[in-house]
Amino acid sequence: MIIDDLAAGKYISLATFKKDGTRVATPVWVTREGDHLYVITEANSGKAKRLRNSPRAQVAACDMRGTVTFKHDSLRFSWYRIKPGAPVDQHYVGTHFSNSHLLCADDNLRRALGRLGRNDEFELTGYLINAHIMLDGQKREWNTSMIRTDGGPGACETIYVTSLKHDGKLYGAVTEPAGNDQ
Repeated sequence: MIIDDLAAGKYISLATFKKDGTRVATPVWVTREGDHLYVITEANSGKAKRLRNSPRAQVAACDMRGTVTFKHDSLRFSWYRIKPGAPVDQHYVGTHFSNSHLLCADDNLRRALGRLGRNDEFELTGYLINAHIMLDGQKREWNTSMIRTDGGPGACETIYVTSLKHDGKLYGAVTEPAGNDQ
């Protein structure tokens, strides 16, 4: 399991990306709690600033100098902070937060989704699916979780997106899925 490999040591290499796409890798201490890995950094650190600008990141097991000992393909994750006095707690976020893979019905829809920005309000229509895809020449399976209490690999939703509404415009169209698995 990827989580076991990443949690085996004290450090992971956390690579974040600048606005211009430049990759910046930094060794950070890592701790594990169940199927979750945690790192702690200052809110004004470079990596925290880059994660606020883009959730794109890569992780790999490494030593204290940042020399990678186990590499996995790109992992995406969300970075969030619960402020003191917030109306929700960690448990609520863990059971209401969605880690979703979006597969678009067509290129026009994919481009429209890619133009969305921070704080944009939009509406997606689609279907939860199990996807069997080829990625970098390797067969991958993205299975959809049907419960809210799971975590770790396999705890995400895979959505076949058929339409997007944004600023009064409709991209795509609602269609019926071909079957249970796409």
